[in-house]
Amino acid sequence: MDDSKDLLLSSYSQLVILLQKQIDIAAKDSYDEQLDEIKSLEEGKSKCISSINQIRLNVELYNGIIEEHSETVFRYIEQLSELNETLIQRINLLYAEASKSMKRVTTQRRTLQSYGGVNFSDVISYYFDEKK
Repeated sequence: MDDSKDLLLSSYSQLVILLQKQIDIAAKDSYDEQLDEIKSLEEGKSKCISSINQIRLNVELYNGIIEEHSETVFRYIEQLSELNETLIQRINLLYAEASKSMKRVTTQRRTLQSYGGVNFSDVISYYFDEKK
């Protein structure tokens, strides 16, 4: 039981650490690398979750650990819930910023093409500036 208890508590602790690292990564500036780094930490999280689920399969053992260390386990679960919500908010913010950037690029491309654009095959522009 002690091995299972230690594995369960260390898995919860490791999950908290990995989620915190993901949040720290999401706070960085470079968007492309962020998602790759966040995704790479998911493998470690899935191993921890797998360990927890293995222990949960033995209901009596899991309930015994929970009864003995309920405050610690619930504190970990609360932390995980808060950190997960924070991570979701930061990732949604990254997607929102990327979406705005993509809309600006699309608008700029359409404008450039409307005026004949650089290296655009259509030599007749759709708009004329009256000042020219």
